[in-house]
Amino acid sequence: MGFDDKVKNAAAEVAGKAKEWIGDKTDNEQLESAGKFDQASAKTKQAVEAVKDDLKTKLSEARDSVADKAGDLSDKISDKADKVKDRSGS
Repeated sequence: MGFDDKVKNAAAEVAGKAKEWIGDKTDNEQLESAGKFDQASAKTKQAVEAVKDDLKTKLSEARDSVADKAGDLSDKISDKADKVKDRSGS
């Protein structure tokens, strides 16, 4: 999650808490409900961003692992080719 997204989501959550509190103190059920909705929305966005960040990390790790294994395989093939050349006297 980008820093800007984190700030926006945190601000939306705080604004939702403020709406809920003001709605509660003024007996405005609609404002209180809107505040609860804003908080839930912000928390959901934060959770989605966290999953995306985790997925990006895991994909990056998997890509690196595959690249390492491909490099190892390439080295083994090259070594075998060199041994075959040595045996054939080239």
